[in-house]
Amino acid sequence: MNKEGLLESEKWDDYTVLKSVINYEKMGLSKKLVERKLAKAYIKFYTRPKYLIKHSSMIKVIMKTIYRSYIKPIVKEETPKGWYKSM
Repeated sequence: MNKEGLLESEKWDDYTVLKSVINYEKMGLSKKLVERKLAKAYIKFYTRPKYLIKHSSMIKVIMKTIYRSYIKPIVKEETPKGWYKSM
């Protein structure tokens, strides 16, 4: 990927679950679209009833993440913060 110029960063701190370091524009995709689809996939997977029943302690983490990533930024007009960032 590096040889093809597809990596935007080689710093490991930039590699997170929901923020891409891949230059998707060179592949004809929007980075914002890919990140949105990633977030949607994670939410869909981790909010499955079977998963929540098995891992009920995750409900609090999921609620905090949704609040911090989607609700709080809208209300306070801030930049969204993912689960990997501190409040």
